[in-house]
Amino acid sequence: MTGVTSLKDRICNYILEREHVSFIELEREFPEIRGDANKGRQNLAWEHDNLILWTGLSDEAIDVMRALIGEGRIHMWVAGKFTYLLDGGGLDLPKATRFQAYEKPYWLPVTFHKRPPTDAEMMEIAQSFDIG
Repeated sequence: MTGVTSLKDRICNYILEREHVSFIELEREFPEIRGDANKGRQNLAWEHDNLILWTGLSDEAIDVMRALIGEGRIHMWVAGKFTYLLDGGGLDLPKATRFQAYEKPYWLPVTFHKRPPTDAEMMEIAQSFDIG
C-alpha cells in the first residue's frame, strides 16, 4: 500500500494516541469497520464463541483487531461500568460477569490501551465487574 496507511495502522495509532478506546469510538472514527453484505458481518468473540466483544464488524476489522491484540501492539481491558453508557451505546446482550464459556451469547465490554493493565488495575476491574 504505497502512500496509503492501512486500516490496521490507523486503528493502532488511534488507540496508542488516545488510550481507553471503546468499540463505539472505533466505529465513529472508522466507519469502514462496520460489516455489511459485501464486507461480511461478524462477531468478535474472546476465547469462547459466546463471550462477545462486539458485533457487526467487517471481516477485515476482525482480522485487524485480532492481529493487533495478538502482536501485542494494543491491549484489551475489561471496560469500567460506565464506559459504554457514556460513549452512547453497547450491545443488546446480557453482560458477562465472568470469564467463562456461556451457553448463550454474553457481552464482555472492553476498551483498548497501549499497555496491559497492572495487577492493581486488574484487581480493581475484577472487583467492580465480578470477573474472576
